[in-house]
This record gives sequence, structure tokens and C-alpha cells, in this order.
Amino acid sequence: MGKIKENISSNITKHRKNMGLSQKDLADRLGTKPSTVSSWEQSVSTPNAEMLFEICRIFNITVDEIYGVNEDETEYKLMKAIQHLEDAGFYIEQDEKDIERNEYQICHPDFGTVTVMQQHDLINLVDKILQDSIEYQERYIIERIRTEFLPKNK
Repeated sequence: MGKIKENISSNITKHRKNMGLSQKDLADRLGTKPSTVSSWEQSVSTPNAEMLFEICRIFNITVDEIYGVNEDETEYKLMKAIQHLEDAGFYIEQDEKDIERNEYQICHPDFGTVTVMQQHDLINLVDKILQDSIEYQERYIIERIRTEFLPKNK
């Protein structure tokens, strides 16, 4: 259990910092205390299953990722990024002769190659877009709740 506990601890810390959240910010989103988040990050304790699922939802990651099960996180993120691009109507090409450079051509059926990106830039861009969409969804939900429950003419 030691390695899993360490993976959970380091992944909570890593993803929290990547999102620019303080321990208090994460605790507020989870409905818990900052000291609880701190104890998770220091491997003093681990979140229960329900809390782990909520943490994964906030970070937009899988439970496998928080456990550190994925051997090659970069490969996983790349496949996830490519899937999102394909869902948006793009396709990816890579020059087989120059595979060491980790460059990918982002192509569109109507426009051909629209850009060429390094693997890490592609992953970071898609991660950023996904994070922006989560923040947009949260703002939208809050605004919708306000419009449903607050008086209309104020």
C-alpha cells in the first residue's frame, strides 16, 4: 500500500498545483478542510473512494491516473489528446522518417495541415482546453442556478 499511497499523494499535489489551486481552494471544492488535503499530500492519510472520485472529476483525470497505474503517462495523455482532436474532426499525421522529433501534424479534411506541434505542446494545449471547458461549465452551472432561484426583477 505504501507505493499507492505515495502515488496518490504526489498526484494530488501535482494536479492541484497544475490547476493553480491552493490546498484551501481544493478543500473548498471538495467540502473538506485544508488540513485534510495537506494530510493527503503528505501521505499521512488517503482520501476515501467517494472523495477520490470527486478529486478525479475536479482534476479531469481517471482513477488509474491518480493511483499512478499508467506506466507511460505521456503516451496516455497523447492518445487522449488525439482522441479529442479526432472527435473535433481533425486527424493527426507524423512523419515516420523523423519520429525522434516527436512532431505531429494537425490536419483537417478541408484545410490540410493546419499546424505542426511538438508532442508535449499538443498535450499541454489539449489539457488547457479541457481545463478551460471545465471552468466554463462550472461558471455556467453557477449562473444557471442563480437565474433559477433568484428573483427575476432585481
